[in-house]
Parts: sequence; structure tokens; C-alpha cells
Amino acid sequence: MSTYAVYFSPTRTNERNATAIAEVFGDVKHLNFTNPDKVQEVVMTKDDVAVFAAPVYGGRIFKGAMERFS
Repeated sequence: MSTYAVYFSPTRTNERNATAIAEVFGDVKHLNFTNPDKVQEVVMTKDDVAVFAAPVYGGRIFKGAMERFS
């Protein structure tokens, strides 16, 4: 089992939040989707845990973050 902190975090607040929650489950692998040039593809198994975090404005997640998460 692997634990991932997956985040879009221009101000690093969501990075800290996702990491803090993911650390409860074990060692954390970081997937930073803030910079579109550094987005990496990851294949997870059914036993892996992923904590996603992104800024929300007016009840909506930034469209660019959702595109990178997909």
C-alpha cells in the first residue's frame, strides 16, 4: 500500500493540508499538479490511499486543477 498526497497548490496551503492528512496513513509520496509542465502520470492500485487537495472558490474547484487530476 502506498499513500499519496495529490495537490494543486499555488500558495502551498493545499500541499500542507493534503500532506498532514496523508501522513496519518503512512509514508507519503507527493504528486504536485500545480505546474502543468511537471505533471506526471501515476498508476495506483486498489490498496493505495490518495488524498486530493485543491483551492475552492465559490464552491468550485479550479478547472485547470480538475483537468490535471484526471
